[in-house]
Amino acid sequence: MANLKSNPWSFLQTDVVTTTITSLTLNTDTTVTAVVAATAAFAQGNPVTVADNTSVAGLYNGFYVVKQITNGTTMVLDQGNVPPFVPAGTGAGGATGSVSLCQYVNWVRAEDIKWDKVAASAVLDIRDRNGNIVWQATQPSTANVPPNWNRGKVYWINGLTLLSVGTAPSLLMITVN
Repeated sequence: MANLKSNPWSFLQTDVVTTTITSLTLNTDTTVTAVVAATAAFAQGNPVTVADNTSVAGLYNGFYVVKQITNGTTMVLDQGNVPPFVPAGTGAGGATGSVSLCQYVNWVRAEDIKWDKVAASAVLDIRDRNGNIVWQATQPSTANVPPNWNRGKVYWINGLTLLSVGTAPSLLMITVN
């Protein structure tokens, strides 16, 4: 389970909650209906990030809150910005990207990020709450590469969303100030 109570914060691959998007539709009340691979890991009230949506010029990328889980593949999202950022009349059937749990919704000052115990070919993908890339890395498949990566002086991040932390025993640590 994610550790946000002590410094550094720590995350495992089991803390990543994400699902792929099939379609996104803007509703008349400015909510967004998201049809996804599965909704089982999400709950009403969860803060989420839509990332890597390339349909309609990425207009749906950003911060939301789960308003309702309709069924196993459909959820309704409240837009997290005021005023709503998706223009009225926008539809994105056949949409791409992902919906991921936002682990921390506020600004955070990250002094250092360390990706440790990284398995061969593992992928790291950290985003801010609006889906902007904070750090992406891929561990090479060669065995003699050190099993950890470090990124210092990241500074202020507007929320924290994990799209991938690799496979076990990967560990992500973020020193906050």
